[in-house]
Amino acid sequence: MRKDLTGLGDLDIEEIDRRQREELRHRNPNNLPEVTLTTWTFVQLICDDGIARSLVCGVVTECLTEDYQIGDFACSLQLLETPPHPGRRICVSQTLRYECKGQGKEVSISEDELRNRLSDPNADIEDLRRCLESGGL
Repeated sequence: MRKDLTGLGDLDIEEIDRRQREELRHRNPNNLPEVTLTTWTFVQLICDDGIARSLVCGVVTECLTEDYQIGDFACSLQLLETPPHPGRRICVSQTLRYECKGQGKEVSISEDELRNRLSDPNADIEDLRRCLESGGL
């Protein structure tokens, strides 16, 4: 969790960032992916023009940061386009790198289909219950 930086100057924040980078380098001297996932799923959201965004989720078996604990189910932020790593499946978000180990699956779903499967945020509990009972979600 991020600390409140209110009242700190640019140099203070820069020093905090420097210390955090040094600590991460100390914990990860070989520059390994920060999060290792098993039972993973690679998801691509498709729109009319192609892939809109992609993400990866799975069970955390190793984490070199304080973002997750072992056994957590983690879901990445939007993944960046990166060249493939030979012999390993590594996915990169803006903040973390995820290595997918073992069996996994890839799923593509259109944004429209996903939007139709998600509930209306303004729906009341009875609307949601009826939708679930009718198999709409």
